[in-house]
Amino acid sequence: MTGHDGEHIDDLLQTPALPYVVVMNPPFASSVDRSRDKHIAAKHLIAAAKRLAPGGRLVAIMPPRFSPERDAAHWSRACGLLTPRLALTLPGQVYRKLGTSVETQLMIFDKVQVDGEMTRATVQDLEEALPFVDAVAANRPEPRPAQRAAINPHARSVGSVPVTRKRPVARVAASNAQTNAATRLSQILDWMGNDFDGVLTFDEAHAMQNAAGSEQGRGVKPSQQGLAGLRLQLAAPRARVFYISATGATSVHNLAYAARLGLWGQGPEYPFPSRESFVSAMEAGGVAAMEVVARDLKTLGLYTARALSFDGVKYDVLEHAITPAQIEIYDAYAGAFRTIHHNLEAALTATGVNDASGETNASAARASAKSRFESTKQRFFNHLLKGMKAPTVIRAIEDDLAAGNACVIQVVSTGESLLKRRLEMMDREDELVEGALTPRDYVLGYLEQAFPIHAQKLVEIDGNMVAEPLRDETGALVVSREALALRDAAMMELMTLAPIPSALDQILWAFGDEAVAEVTGRSIRPLKAQQAQGCIFDQMTEQSAIIAAII
Repeated sequence: MTGHDGEHIDDLLQTPALPYVVVMNPPFASSVDRSRDKHIAAKHLIAAAKRLAPGGRLVAIMPPRFSPERDAAHWSRACGLLTPRLALTLPGQVYRKLGTSVETQLMIFDKVQVDGEMTRATVQDLEEALPFVDAVAANRPEPRPAQRAAINPHARSVGSVPVTRKRPVARVAASNAQTNAATRLSQILDWMGNDFDGVLTFDEAHAMQNAAGSEQGRGVKPSQQGLAGLRLQLAAPRARVFYISATGATSVHNLAYAARLGLWGQGPEYPFPSRESFVSAMEAGGVAAMEVVARDLKTLGLYTARALSFDGVKYDVLEHAITPAQIEIYDAYAGAFRTIHHNLEAALTATGVNDASGETNASAARASAKSRFESTKQRFFNHLLKGMKAPTVIRAIEDDLAAGNACVIQVVSTGESLLKRRLEMMDREDELVEGALTPRDYVLGYLEQAFPIHAQKLVEIDGNMVAEPLRDETGALVVSREALALRDAAMMELMTLAPIPSALDQILWAFGDEAVAEVTGRSIRPLKAQQAQGCIFDQMTEQSAIIAAII
């Protein structure tokens, strides 16, 4: 005996036992948290059907409105779990001695996946109903042992991810350049020397705009990136500084990184003694004051804002012909996403975010789940297509190198997050293999972290129905077993598909780390070892990390 709400009985019960027979008389119009809910009986029946053992039988007294004609949504959901055998309509007078005269249905379902006719009839009393019940009882399915593994509804269940294998002849290959004793900044300064008088070029300089911190900037605290830029400028007083940005500053507060423009400083040659006084003057003078500053900087040759000239620039479209194998891979992933989308909709219903008719009970939760899914889908296919086009890009690079040209490749993503995710999941003795690094992990991350698996319940507050997370007696969130199974099924289908490495890694592996100067923000990268297998990752050297940071 438990005090659990029958609407969530399958998710709330801790025991793995599955009953072979369920006899129930659910509420018809209200529940513990709601004074009115015309579908509450159907919800109780569906929850009981989930807990019923395969081959089991469910007998329920239901309201007359529970039928394919009057409640198609819940009827369809129930028939997805059960096969209806009998529906007998009983008049209210049958229960008059018990103080009620509500018309009811006596319904029998079997949890079997076989087709069969449902007997529907109207009787006047229980004696007339008995022959129908006996006929269905005579055709009851043979009992079969049904066991269900013990499941902790609050534990995260994730299928095994076959992305690592052990091999004694090689070792894991990734290096975090930021874990060295020297920081990237000190590495660059050591390379420059004490008397560096060259040019420091800050491309995308607006990324340092929160160097001083401000309530009006990106945050109260100064950013580490902005502080590093300032330290680099201060450590090289003889260097010429070049700031490049399409959006130099959205506010005068964000010009803190531009300390070498000569707008503030100690001495008569500076118009303002400090950055604070410059900001105060600009705020007081408004747009007119900022226009004067821009005019003077242009006059002094310190500031230029013009369109780039494309005179002499030639463009060629490099077309990649998709191979039959790539078409097959793309179609397989498209099918996997169709499965994920279908399972997402089913999980929203299983968790109570949607009701059986598709109407939402928790619009924010539904919008969040679908938004994360769509963004993950776009991100994945963007990476997938780039990875597929990499072989054509590599051949074009080889042709240009043979012609004596140097190639500059712009990539949108480095795939560092995928590598870090894999390293966190590995044991010390494991080895990374080539198939472990694939954009597929973006989708697996979504399924693990954002796929809706926590059950919701409807409560009535001031006459309004509000969805809130379902919790057990300990206060822990309750996991919907059905939604969890849907998520795991989607993960297993996804993990059987062929991996596609990122475009950057394919280029790096094709030409080697000695030939590729990687100028990215990632702190670790995989390098292939010199073994014949070609899928072992070697450790990134300190010298290559310095080159990647400064070139």
